[in-house]
Amino acid sequence: MAIDTKLGARVSLGFGRSIQPPEGWSFDGWVLDDPLALLPKSWLRWNPPGHQRLVLRWNLSPRLLPWEVMDRLVGLLEAPLGELPVSGVAALSPALIRIPLDFVTQAEIISYPYTWPLLRIEYFIPHEWEAGTVHYSPTENYALGEYQMLAFEGNDDAYRKYLAVAQASMQTLSLGQAT
Repeated sequence: MAIDTKLGARVSLGFGRSIQPPEGWSFDGWVLDDPLALLPKSWLRWNPPGHQRLVLRWNLSPRLLPWEVMDRLVGLLEAPLGELPVSGVAALSPALIRIPLDFVTQAEIISYPYTWPLLRIEYFIPHEWEAGTVHYSPTENYALGEYQMLAFEGNDDAYRKYLAVAQASMQTLSLGQAT
């Protein structure tokens, strides 16, 4: 069976942010477009048909980062785009990066057409056959410790099967710039 690689309509993530999820994927979540809202913060997730444990998700930080960790994230994102040694993101673990660093296979600073720089990590947990790609970026409220995550994660076989369409969707992330 061929995977449908079409993207759906653009979805607002609040405050000028948006993304185009894969067409036909189930949807769950909400967006709070209120800067004074208390937790729970905004979160959205999409699953391909028949794969509830495979998820493309975007969310605002479930907890605020300590100032020192946010300062390190912002500092990393001021560096040139490109690959980083995994040891270069160690100071962000476990406050931001919750995957044990032994399972991180790649770390890099990237930018998509409508984003500023993002920290992207890829991981693989062999004993669980779990794989993922996670992006981290400060929000406009970064001084308060707020960040956002965009991730595609799940069982390695299904993950690889849907990776191309998930990557196409993640590349449509817009962080308030004109689309």
